[in-house]
Amino acid sequence: SSGRKYTNKYKDVVSYTDPAPVIRYAEILLNMAEAYARSNDMPNALKNLNLVRDRSLADPATQSYISFADAKAVLGAILKERRIEFLMEGRRWSDIHRLQNDDLFPISGVPAKVANGNPKATDFNAGVPYAGALGVTALAKDDYRVIWPIPQIELNANPNLSQNPGYN
Repeated sequence: SSGRKYTNKYKDVVSYTDPAPVIRYAEILLNMAEAYARSNDMPNALKNLNLVRDRSLADPATQSYISFADAKAVLGAILKERRIEFLMEGRRWSDIHRLQNDDLFPISGVPAKVANGNPKATDFNAGVPYAGALGVTALAKDDYRVIWPIPQIELNANPNLSQNPGYN
């Protein structure tokens, strides 16, 4: 009833020693779907998207995607499916970074989010950004925190490196 079964990466929440997958087959299929969509190969984009989607639908025969108006629409569906499929798996950060200068779906900076915790359902209002105590504000594209610091061990190992701005 706590939600831990579904949102915690590890079953062992004391020592966090459970094995974690590096990449799942669903990610491979969605990567292929996105590549096909960006190459205007809509039949293969749709096929790979539905391979991921159909396994979790109540009735794939009537709920699968059949067609889209254009490449942008199918790409939007693929990116949305990535957010659903990889919820709480830490995949969103790399998508945010790689889409910063995307032609069709640009992201500017890091969107606002809700920090780990248990906000009450009553704290949310559809269509209104979350403003509760667990809110994490958005970061502008030029905010130094969008780029991570270089680990000190790497700086120590290579004197030619310098720390990213803002972390000195």
